[in-house]
Amino acid sequence: MALDPITATRNPTVHRRSSFEAFLFRHGGTHRDTQHPLLPLNPSKREIRLLHRCKGSTDHDYRLSVFPFDDAPPFFALSYVWGSSPDRNHVVVEGLSVPVTTNLAAALAQVWGVADCEYLWADALCINQSDTHEKNHQVPLMRHIYGRSSRVLMWLGDASADSDLAMEFLREWAGAIRGAVDELRRNDKAIYLDGDFTADNAWVHDPEERVKASAAAKSIFAQFPAPFATRAFDDKSWGAVDALFERSYWTRIWILQEVVLANVATVMCGAKTLDLDDLIAVLPMFTVMIYCALVVSPSDTERPLTLMHCEMVAFLMIHTMRSMIWKEKSHLLYLANHTMDYEATDARDRVFALLGLIPEGDTSIVPNYSLSVQQVFIDVVVDHLNRIGRYVPIAGIGQNAAARLPGLPSWVPDFTIESRLGTEASWQNRHGNTNVASRASGTRPVRFTVARMPPDGCLLRIRGFICDQVAALSDAYLDSRCYFCQLRTCLEEMASQTRREPSSLLATGVPWLYAIFRSLTIAAETYADPRAMGKLAVGFLLMLGMSMDTDDHAWRCTNDAGEAVEDRETIWARFRTLVGEVRTTHPHLQPPIAFLARYVERNGAGTEQTEESILAKFCGVVGVHLSASFLEVPCQDFGDAEYFALYKNLEAVLLRIDGASLVVTKSEQMGFAEPGLQVGDVVCIIFGCDVPIVARRVEQDRLLMIGQGRFHGMMYGELMDKLEEGAFEEQDLVFI
Repeated sequence: MALDPITATRNPTVHRRSSFEAFLFRHGGTHRDTQHPLLPLNPSKREIRLLHRCKGSTDHDYRLSVFPFDDAPPFFALSYVWGSSPDRNHVVVEGLSVPVTTNLAAALAQVWGVADCEYLWADALCINQSDTHEKNHQVPLMRHIYGRSSRVLMWLGDASADSDLAMEFLREWAGAIRGAVDELRRNDKAIYLDGDFTADNAWVHDPEERVKASAAAKSIFAQFPAPFATRAFDDKSWGAVDALFERSYWTRIWILQEVVLANVATVMCGAKTLDLDDLIAVLPMFTVMIYCALVVSPSDTERPLTLMHCEMVAFLMIHTMRSMIWKEKSHLLYLANHTMDYEATDARDRVFALLGLIPEGDTSIVPNYSLSVQQVFIDVVVDHLNRIGRYVPIAGIGQNAAARLPGLPSWVPDFTIESRLGTEASWQNRHGNTNVASRASGTRPVRFTVARMPPDGCLLRIRGFICDQVAALSDAYLDSRCYFCQLRTCLEEMASQTRREPSSLLATGVPWLYAIFRSLTIAAETYADPRAMGKLAVGFLLMLGMSMDTDDHAWRCTNDAGEAVEDRETIWARFRTLVGEVRTTHPHLQPPIAFLARYVERNGAGTEQTEESILAKFCGVVGVHLSASFLEVPCQDFGDAEYFALYKNLEAVLLRIDGASLVVTKSEQMGFAEPGLQVGDVVCIIFGCDVPIVARRVEQDRLLMIGQGRFHGMMYGELMDKLEEGAFEEQDLVFI
């Protein structure tokens, strides 16, 4: 919802309605003319305005009628892009020529052709954008307006050269999928369909389930009618779909409320329409197709690799359409953080546009456009602290410090900046249950006070303690080089700063490799699965071996011609070859085995030091318990799905620290933290926070929050026991 004031000019061909002009287009909007039907809206009656065409007039001549919301006639609601173009068209409302955006004018020219559309709600015309008081009571009604409307019209914009092709192609896909699924169910061949092709479970992660999804997808493809089956993977059609979903409509933050809350919705592009239900039916198949074409059966020539268009559809649409589940229960702070890449004309709408997705009564925040952006963002965090009782560490000045809103406290996230956290934030799920791998502060409840300092400043006084200090760090993971180069640089920089070899023990008695591996895998979804952790350990050792072997490592950065290699298929193929080589000679495990051998020797493990015993020792150190040698994992006969799982699991772990800093603390705990920290910054444990916080001391012992960290030895309440023993001093930590 944009907040540009609407202005109007007299149309010399029509009669002037002075009271309407004063009411609708004047700042303040408080004038009431009892003789005129278009009075200011009465909040106590929840009144709304609805647009309708004047009988016998042109398509651009409209009237606005006021109704109590509960007594309003059936109406459609328009979902569209305001746009920032200075170009304006004009429509005639109540005899006045009103400038509107070109996109709104185009939408109004098309929507009346949709069946039974007599009344229409469009925010730019139905809300006085220059009246803050009116916006404050109309915006909370929008959740009800879109939920009550007979149909939400999702206007993507005017037709383009290939948009008609895209709309028809999506319609055909939906029809083919529905027909195929119905046929399979009639013949009792619908196994796996319900689990893999529903809107709430379209993204398949488990390797075994991926194989099932592939079989189910192929059975559906086999049912496609012949005329469409020959065009189902046509490059031109997929290019048109790609372009359709690159339209700016899909980036608007308001569509999350407008579309999610719609009972019935129609996608409109030019004169073409598509039921939203058809799009939702198509989407799960597209996401599974990625796996079928690129993952499960990469050699299957029947599924061309040009289906990368599907990734675009999944990226733009899954987040939006899956947000249907937000109607159950979700937290405002979570939604605001995960929608930073959506666009909003007014930064406050990054919060206000999401309120319709929060159950009424589950937040104290109400739209108030008289507040500053900083005040609105502060209120989101304070509301979360009060209602959930935990501090979620998504704030901090470590990232984009120069781009943050002026005066925004360091402990409050800037929702105007698209965040790319180096370490993944910990969250509670939408039902309020803990959904994290750690609880650094144990069960201690959050205890805090907030002191506001006009105009926008705010102090957070929260209970906790300072437990450590940054002693050395490497920012190698901030650059764009491959993971193997980054790891090698990290180890070299840490060795130089601490004057230790990576094969030595830390002061905690833990070997470097163990500390790094556990720091990487602290938040891994597979943390409690020994076999999965074994695969991660193998992947880690392969990565470490390649990072230490310059000759072999060259393949990862360049090809035979010396050109940069970025193609994932090439990387994947090479990784499969490496795993095959591990089964026999293990050449790429030699460098880490040498490191581990020194560790085993120093710990008195005996004289027998075969590769199997050394790896088994590492296996035991990282908490992996297998029935046989640790080499059972790399020596098994992996199929395609297992190869992919090994590669993707390793990549997923590495992505968690991409853009982070490798840190060693004064007590020689190792971990990863958000960028922007410095040697000397302190590590804090905040009661009611799941991970440690890195902060910087400023005047009068006040702290600037740099960001969260993940440190081995701090993640599971270990330091809370030491606090009870008197090793640390509990205090009020004051963040500015």
